[in-house]
Amino acid sequence: MRTHMENTSSHLMGSILKRSPFLPSVSLKTENSWQAIGEFATKASLMAVEVLLRTPHAEKGIFQLKEKFPDLKVGLGTVLSLDEFKRAEDCGADFVVSPGMTKELLDRAEEMEVAYLPGVMTPSEIQLLSSRGFWNAKLFPAGFLGEAYLKTLEGPYPHMRFCVAGAISEDTWSFFAQCVQVRSISGTWIMPQDALDETQTRAWIEKLETRHFQFSKFQSLI
Repeated sequence: MRTHMENTSSHLMGSILKRSPFLPSVSLKTENSWQAIGEFATKASLMAVEVLLRTPHAEKGIFQLKEKFPDLKVGLGTVLSLDEFKRAEDCGADFVVSPGMTKELLDRAEEMEVAYLPGVMTPSEIQLLSSRGFWNAKLFPAGFLGEAYLKTLEGPYPHMRFCVAGAISEDTWSFFAQCVQVRSISGTWIMPQDALDETQTRAWIEKLETRHFQFSKFQSLI
């Protein structure tokens, strides 16, 4: 029996991941890039997107996405410091994602009860998160660690759930979808980063629908 219960921050994040088997990561290249992202996400019935904090347009873009597409859950990713975490809160982000974790970030997420997805790579990091009630984590870089590594975590940490990201592609995601602890798969390859014409949009949506069907099928066989 676990002595630590899941905290509110992790529970909120888990609720988002449950409805997002694929979590697209996007970089807003211009101040208006948010519009194409929001329109595609709506047409593709995506529940959430992660806007990477890698351009100066990220925070304003999140604000615009939240205003124009209120049903879309929008997170700020690549958050590395407490200041960046607070900026995510200020721009109205629904959730926060980091490639790693620090005590300050975990403390802030718990204190403010913000949906937070901290990054992990090792069993020691997973155990630390678990002890603090964070049962949802970003396994990064999952592509280099491999699905065999992930499956070895099932024994000691059966309650943990992962969003896998990093060095995963259209050719390799299906291996991770067959792991019982995988709740979501993330990457920049999941949705277009730029505006598309109608034909291209339709092709991308069909591809996404196929992936969602395959993900559900893999999970049902576990």
